[in-house]
Amino acid sequence: MPRCKVVAYLVEVRKLNASSKQNLKFGSFDGTADLRDTILKYLQKMVTYSKVAHFQKTFKVVLDKPANTGALTGMVFAGDYGQASDIIDADSGKTTYKKKKTESLPSPFYFHLELPPNETRGILCLQQSGLNGVKSLFEGAIAGQLQKYYPDYRLHVRSMTLADALKEYLKTGSV
Repeated sequence: MPRCKVVAYLVEVRKLNASSKQNLKFGSFDGTADLRDTILKYLQKMVTYSKVAHFQKTFKVVLDKPANTGALTGMVFAGDYGQASDIIDADSGKTTYKKKKTESLPSPFYFHLELPPNETRGILCLQQSGLNGVKSLFEGAIAGQLQKYYPDYRLHVRSMTLADALKEYLKTGSV
């Protein structure tokens, strides 16, 4: 079984072509909309498998019961398609099923998204299993929806570095 880990990312929202110094508060990023509630609406629509041709993956989202405030958590089920292959019984070494190009075998990946309303930086934690993860798929789905409905704004998801965590720790005493 591949080693499982959680990778943390910084989440920011800002106007198109603005610098990171011009991040907007999540609670009213466009003057009225709350980013957490907006993303929750998008995630609630992703409950059946969708085909994402760009990544040659299928995916769906299963949300934990979201509270009115706080973190958004749940699972992203994602699997590759586009290549036929055999499914092998590990004990006998025999082919038990022939997977077609159009079939996908989704794996679960946990996510945890924090977007405090009075903050300009949030955190996204995504499970990764071996070399497999859903960062590009998750980011593309959410950022794509945001861009579709709010074309003047961009969602930025970037790897959290030790410098980011240290700066936050020195500022607030916690990460």
